[in-house]
Amino acid sequence: AKELIYDSSASSYRSRSDQSGRRDDQFFYFGYDARWDLHRGIRSPHSRRSRHHRPRDHPNPQKGPERFSFGSGGRRLGNHMMFRLVIVSVIMALFTLNFYNLPTTEEPKIVPSIIEMSTDEFLIGAPDEQENSFLKNGKAKATDKLVTFDLGGENNDSDRAQDRYKRNRILYGSKSKGRVNGWPLLTELIDSSGNISIGKDVSGFLDFSIVGFPKTGTTTLLRHLSKVTDALPAEHCGLVTNNTATLLKDIYNDRARLLETLKNGEEMKERLLGLKCPQDISSDWSMHNYAKYFPRTKLIIGVRHPVLWFESFYNFRVSNVPWKKMLHTSKLTKGCIGGSQGVCAWRANFHDFLSRLGKTPMTTSSERELLVLGLDPVLTPVGPVFLYELSQLTESDDGGIRSEQFRKDLGNFLELSTEIPPFPKLDTSGRFDSVPGIKRLTDESKIHICDTEHDDIREVLMEKAKMSSVWIREYFLHSDEVVISSRNHFIDIIERWMYDPCTKV
Repeated sequence: AKELIYDSSASSYRSRSDQSGRRDDQFFYFGYDARWDLHRGIRSPHSRRSRHHRPRDHPNPQKGPERFSFGSGGRRLGNHMMFRLVIVSVIMALFTLNFYNLPTTEEPKIVPSIIEMSTDEFLIGAPDEQENSFLKNGKAKATDKLVTFDLGGENNDSDRAQDRYKRNRILYGSKSKGRVNGWPLLTELIDSSGNISIGKDVSGFLDFSIVGFPKTGTTTLLRHLSKVTDALPAEHCGLVTNNTATLLKDIYNDRARLLETLKNGEEMKERLLGLKCPQDISSDWSMHNYAKYFPRTKLIIGVRHPVLWFESFYNFRVSNVPWKKMLHTSKLTKGCIGGSQGVCAWRANFHDFLSRLGKTPMTTSSERELLVLGLDPVLTPVGPVFLYELSQLTESDDGGIRSEQFRKDLGNFLELSTEIPPFPKLDTSGRFDSVPGIKRLTDESKIHICDTEHDDIREVLMEKAKMSSVWIREYFLHSDEVVISSRNHFIDIIERWMYDPCTKV
C-alpha cells in the first residue's frame, strides 16, 4: 500500500510515490479532500471526532489555525453533489414527460400517485373503511345515526360540537344558501346534527335515479338523459354512506350552477332532477334512504347476463386501474375480498338485490328458495322501477322499431315532455387505450371468460344467472310497479340467462 503524507499547503493527503497530487485513491469522491489512511488509523478530518482535533500521530497534531474544519473541500463536495442531483432531476423530469411516447419494448412503470381517477361507476384507489365494508357484505358503515335527537342533557357538549361541525361542513361553500326558484333555504332543511330536519319533505328534489347495476350502460344512460333532464353530472353516491344531507347540498349547488349559465332575462326551465349511483341497488343505506326521504323517486335499473357482466366488469378494472393487478377469477367466486377491486360473484346476485325493493310478496317458499342472500326488503315502499337489459340501449336489428319503442316507454315512465333522441353507440374503451404502451399491458391482462381457466367462476355465475332468470320472470315482472319495454322481447333475453353464453345451443 502506498504511504500517504500530509500536505499542509493543500490541506490534503498525497501519495509519497506520487508528489503530483493526483487524486487516485478509491475513497476520493466528488472533490472530497480528506482521505482515510486505513493502515495508520487516521480518521477523516470531516468526521465528528477529528473536526477540531487531529490524530496523535498526525504530522501536525497541534490545534490552531490549521485545524481540520469543513473548508473548501466540503464546499466543493456540496457543489458537486448538488450539480449531479440537478442533472439527475432534469433527466427524470424529461423521462416522465415523454414516458407515454417512448417506443420501448420494455414494460412501462406506472405511478398511481400521479393519476387522479374519478369514481365513475366504480371504486378506484385505496378504498376507505366504508367502501371496504360495502364491498365485503353490501352494508356500508354509516357515517352517522339515522336520526339524532337532542334529549336535553343526554348529548354532551362534545357531541353537540361534532353535530355543529358536521352541519357547517355540509353547508360551507354551498353556492345556494338562498332560495333557488322558490326552493326553501338549504339551512332550513338540515338540522343542527347535520341530518335532514325531522318533518321536512325533500322528496321533490329527486325525480329519478339510475341505481344499478354497474357495467349495464348506466353512464351512457345518464349522459343521454342529461340532454332532456337536469340530472347531476357524474356519480353521486351519498345515500350509500347515509349522507343524504350532502346529496341535497349537491342538488342545490347544481341548480345554482345551472342558474349561472342563464342569460339576462332568461328563465330557468323546470326539468326533472336525477342522479346516477350503480352502488345504490346493493346498499342497505341507499334503499333505506330512498324509502325514507325519496319514496316517490322513480328507479331505473339495468341488468345483463351475469357471465358477460363479470367479464366486462373484470376487464373494466384492468383497463382503468392498470397499476393494480387483478386477482385470478378462481379467487373471486364468493365475496369481494381484498384485491378484488369490487369484482366478485357475490355482486352478480341481481335477483337478491332486486328483491329488497319490496315489489314481490316473498311469502311463498318457492320464491324464498331462489333468494340465497336472505336480504330484507325495505320497510316502507320505494318508487316504481323501470327495468332494462343492456342490449336495449343499442339499435335493434328490426330496423330500429324496438329501439324507438324503448325510448318512448322510458320517456313515458319518466313523464318527459320531450322525446328521447336515439342512444349513441356504447363506448367500452378504457381510460388509457389511447396510450399504446399501457393498452398493450392491459390487453394482455384482460380475460376471455370462455377460456377453460375460468370454468370455476363461470360455473358459479351460471348458478346465479339461472336463479335470477327464474325469479325475474316469475315474480318481479308480475309487479304493477315494474315497467319494461317490449315485454316479449325482454322476457326472451332473460330466458337466455338459463344457458352458458360460452356454449353453443
